Amino acid sequence: MNLHVLSDLHVEFGDFSVPDVGADVVVLAGDTHVGIRGLRWVLDQGIKIPVIYVLGNHEFYRDKFPGLIDEMKKEAEGTNVWVLENDMFEIGGFRFFGCTLWTDMALLGDPGVAMAVAGDRMNDYRLIRNSKTYGRLRPIDTVAWHKRSVEKLREFLESGDSERSVVVTHDCPSIKSIPERFRGHALSSAFASNMEGLIQKHQPKLWIHGHTHDSFDYKIGKTRIICNPRGYVPSADNPEFKEGMTIEV
Repeated sequence: MNLHVLSDLHVEFGDFSVPDVGADVVVLAGDTHVGIRGLRWVLDQGIKIPVIYVLGNHEFYRDKFPGLIDEMKKEAEGTNVWVLENDMFEIGGFRFFGCTLWTDMALLGDPGVAMAVAGDRMNDYRLIRNSKTYGRLRPIDTVAWHKRSVEKLREFLESGDSERSVVVTHDCPSIKSIPERFRGHALSSAFASNMEGLIQKHQPKLWIHGHTHDSFDYKIGKTRIICNPRGYVPSADNPEFKEGMTIEV
């Protein structure tokens, strides 16, 4: 099975057309467009094969979390797009688990410090509303959701063949997915969590993510980690982005 892997298309900054590369499934690992427009943009592309869509943090900008998830799932019903959030999709004998993931804010040590920095400096906590409290989203909210996602992910990994399991998240599963120039920065804890123990234990076939705007392709144990982000076009695009990247599983 061939997967067409893309993330961080940020169509809100510049349009993009998904090329037909002869893949079996398109995987969009978040930050496709803001709000429900990401899903509508995908549907307008006229893609004929299944599309796995995971929301990034930017999908929620000037919208609500987690309320937007259910809205997108409902609108995707009856289409070839599967919006995944703490759930799975199975095709061709492979199982795909998807979620935004967020982070535990503990990548560099003290989560309290990381939450304070993120709360002050990240647009996530200014531009996203909590649909349950009607206030601004807070770092403590996303940390709680991260824990929920990890529980669901663990259940998924424990319930099936790891060789036929693919994980799709927006946030990064390892500090190895943070560019070296940023690894010591407190905001790195809002981009990645240390999921290496879980990966080493269960060894899923592939983990696809986004969020960072640098490309990555490496392994943790037997698990291949892939990130193929477009970035902000044209001001800060990723020169290593491959619009036709396909991965065989």
